[in-house]
Amino acid sequence: MPLDALPNPGFRHSSLPALPQNLDQTERDAAVHFVGQLHTCLASLPQTRSTMLLLVRLSTDLKNASALLVLEDERVSVTSGETSVAWVLQGVPQSAATRRTLAIRLASVAAVTWRQHCQIRRLGFLAA
Repeated sequence: MPLDALPNPGFRHSSLPALPQNLDQTERDAAVHFVGQLHTCLASLPQTRSTMLLLVRLSTDLKNASALLVLEDERVSVTSGETSVAWVLQGVPQSAATRRTLAIRLASVAAVTWRQHCQIRRLGFLAA
């Protein structure tokens, strides 16, 4: 039985925000949310073969969540609420079409991360 089929635990506090009931729809919404951010990020980066890291900033709601790409050469410290979810080994492609495709694929990865975040909150293992 998938974990998202289980009922919400009885120890949830009523003061916490409502959690999504349909994780499939949550993941689709997150993919749409993240693809625009990643497309903009990739469009602003010069073509390079440097490895990149996909970071996802998780929050209590999707509108405050974000995804960003960090080039291998940049120094970055992951803070609370951020998680690194993928390495992009090929770097930033030259073609705009290839960048769009890469943004869609990375948005899918970020969306799965958001879904897992929501699922963990739903199970009560993470404060909302």
